[in-house]
Amino acid sequence: MRSIIFFTLLFSLFLTPKKIEAQSFFTCNENGEIGKMNVADCSFKKFSIQNNIDFYDIAYSPNGKLYGIQGNNLYEIDTLPNSRPKLVTQLQEGGNALTVDKFGLIYGAGETLWSYDVVNNVYKNYGAMMAEGTLLRSAGDLTFYNGNLYLASNKKSIVKININNPQKSETVINVNVDGGIVGIVTYKDCGFVKTYGFTLSLNKRTVLEVDWKNKTTKEICTVPFAILGAASEYEFLASASDTTFIEQYTCDASKAKETTQNFLNSQNCDSVVTTKIIYAGSNPMYLKEATCEISKAGTSTLNLKNLKGCDSTVYKTLTLKIDTINLKRVICEGDSFLFGNKILKNNGQYAQIFKTKSGCDSLVNLDLAVAKKDSIFQEKQTCDKQKAGFQRELLKNKQGCDSLIVTLFSLKNEVRFSQKLSLCEGKSISVGDTILKTSGIYVKTLKNTEGCDSIVTTDLSVTTLDLTMPNDTILNLGDSVKLIGLSQTTLPVKWAWTPNIFLDCDTCPATWAKPVTSTQYRLAVYDTLSKCRKEGSVNVKTKTECDAYIPNVFSPNDDGVNDKLMIYMDKCVKRIKRFALFSRWGNPIIQTDYTNIDSPREVELWNGIIDGKVATNEVYVYFVEVEYVNGQTKIVSGDTTLMR
Repeated sequence: MRSIIFFTLLFSLFLTPKKIEAQSFFTCNENGEIGKMNVADCSFKKFSIQNNIDFYDIAYSPNGKLYGIQGNNLYEIDTLPNSRPKLVTQLQEGGNALTVDKFGLIYGAGETLWSYDVVNNVYKNYGAMMAEGTLLRSAGDLTFYNGNLYLASNKKSIVKININNPQKSETVINVNVDGGIVGIVTYKDCGFVKTYGFTLSLNKRTVLEVDWKNKTTKEICTVPFAILGAASEYEFLASASDTTFIEQYTCDASKAKETTQNFLNSQNCDSVVTTKIIYAGSNPMYLKEATCEISKAGTSTLNLKNLKGCDSTVYKTLTLKIDTINLKRVICEGDSFLFGNKILKNNGQYAQIFKTKSGCDSLVNLDLAVAKKDSIFQEKQTCDKQKAGFQRELLKNKQGCDSLIVTLFSLKNEVRFSQKLSLCEGKSISVGDTILKTSGIYVKTLKNTEGCDSIVTTDLSVTTLDLTMPNDTILNLGDSVKLIGLSQTTLPVKWAWTPNIFLDCDTCPATWAKPVTSTQYRLAVYDTLSKCRKEGSVNVKTKTECDAYIPNVFSPNDDGVNDKLMIYMDKCVKRIKRFALFSRWGNPIIQTDYTNIDSPREVELWNGIIDGKVATNEVYVYFVEVEYVNGQTKIVSGDTTLMR
């Protein structure tokens, strides 16, 4: 069977050649375009598809299909003209990075690492990703290389992901380029495997080649737009080595060996096939058995086939069998024991020869013990007046002999028990079949395990707390609100707000809250003595709409009106990070990084002067990167007209 499998494999390898194309990739860029890029000249050819989705990343599957991700939505992309992407599924948690292994399993990443089985519709989340104790998230892409999974991370690094435990991943290459690597893709061809990265920078968008051996990158070329994700038609081949192992068996020890051969696989590339031929013969086997017949005693030889079909010699030796059996028995005083043809009544050791069912002689040694009958007197208490007095009972002792037990029962007095308990409001306690919820003194007569009356007195104290919560509220991003919890209790209480983020005090009944996202806050008031607590909640909804406005016309003519190009920002904008200005022909005019921690609401961007000279009246293109108070950033772009 193994030989049949082996030759079937070779037959399929030779009959399914597939010519590998030049190094080209599917790409998706910042303009929402999907196409193919040739690394040889960094040329890009856009697909004529009907696409209104800005894909974060794409991946190519062994099933011949191209997939793309946008938020939590996974799409199938058909590259034929006028086709439209088709929604495959909505993931529990999406991201901005995709790749596929050789089995067609899709891997993705964002805040966490996950996988999706398209065939069986099975989603699995592997948890957060960490390297050297630092939490990671995807900068925009995943790829396989040499059987391992790698991530272009937000730390400007390439990280080797431990799929079984993503929190024990490892940084392998630090990418010291402006903007870091966003897209990353591996191309596996006959004889080489190469990995390329794509940078995202306001100044320069480049294609890099990854040198895995020296842990560096080098620039290949520049492109006119940011490539957010890339996919190779052969990238999934890099998820495992292309090696086949075959085992065969032989009954001839001289033919046992191991050979390695190179063939062409289905991609017309080298494929290593290692064949190991194992000697399946066996050493002589020696068996020993016993017999009761003298004529059968001796040694015989059998020639058999083992499980692999090889000759196996068995030497079987039969020896005469005589068994010795040792018995121990106990009888009660006055009883007897039948041993062969003898009736025994006394302690002692006896021996006799018997024939077994197989006809063999067996020597039986008997150790016989005679046990005496017992009489026991004991005293017990009872709650039943009718049971008081002497009671007699005839039982069997541990040797199985009669034993007379005489018991004197005496009446037992009732038991009185007092307990002092405390409860929190809403809780309850059971005393017998009575459930207690309110403060008071309760007297209950119960039956104990012996059936006697037990009078239980319970002094119960119930602790009551009250809590009034503020109404739900709505905030603009960057604003704050005062949350006040009220309680009329006179008990020594403590306060605790959860979650304790964006609060100026999480242990005060009144606190200022300034959340950057909609948050439900819970307030707990609890008594430090009784440990009782009461909780309430309030919803603070944060509006995420935020604006940064730049006029499309300004007139630097020193008339005091609209003389400078300004940006006007809502309170939710924390600061300006950078500003770039270009002529309408794409010539750079201003490229400035802002280092201030907090920007005012109105910031001057340009006064209409270029290198000390008055700029001409025309249209100028700008890019402004702003940072919001919640840490997110956004590129504000457009054009403005200078009119003097």
